Amino acid sequence: MIRKNIAGFWLLFMSLIAFSGFYVYYELSGDAEGIEVGKIVGGMLLALSIISFIKIRPWK
Repeated sequence: MIRKNIAGFWLLFMSLIAFSGFYVYYELSGDAEGIEVGKIVGGMLLALSIISFIKIRPWK
């Protein structure tokens, strides 16, 4: 399963990196837009990851 769903894990990793990167930007600059953008980008990548998991390994 891990070998078949490398795209899902990669998207999950990218969503965590995107959210944490924008969170660090928010903490360092104090700009509230940074955390909002991080939520949007991280949420979209997380949604793609979940779709990838469901399409490759559907629940029975």
